[in-house]
Amino acid sequence: KSTFNYDSKIRKVIIPNTVKSIGEYVLYECSNLEEVYVPASATDIKNAFVSRCNRLKKIDIADRNTRYMDIDGVCYSKDGRILIAYPPAKDCTDFVIPSKVEQLGEWCFTATNINKIIIPETVKKIGDETFYKCKNLTDLVINANCTEIPAMLIDAYRSTTDNTVTATPKLVSVVNTTTAF
Repeated sequence: KSTFNYDSKIRKVIIPNTVKSIGEYVLYECSNLEEVYVPASATDIKNAFVSRCNRLKKIDIADRNTRYMDIDGVCYSKDGRILIAYPPAKDCTDFVIPSKVEQLGEWCFTATNINKIIIPETVKKIGDETFYKCKNLTDLVINANCTEIPAMLIDAYRSTTDNTVTATPKLVSVVNTTTAF
């Protein structure tokens, strides 16, 4: 846990093939980290392993990894049901979560530059602090069938002034709100 946190010298991390578990906050706030490679041997990745690495653009998972994969530099469980980590500096302003995803991991979108996220109806659980420090996030669309929404979901919106929550039978649209569920 917290092996290289706050290290501003690291730009790229290649985790060795001998590593089986990547702990929570191992690369926490490595301010210049741009890319992480996760080997096939890593079969246990904890939440927030790259949290607050604000220049991280890509998480590369070995193709032979049996537990995890990446799609366009975003880390998912191998079956695609859990979104584990989204790189904060990934070049993307709007992100539609793939329809196979059922769960958003804790801290998975922390400090990203995304403006809009659309969460499909397949997502049933949103982890704690999922959108923490998402200062650019202005539009968040959540399916109303989501059964687990943490109280601190809207922490990213605390500094905005427009308080708007719109609900329809199938969809909850949260735009610039300071209201917590």
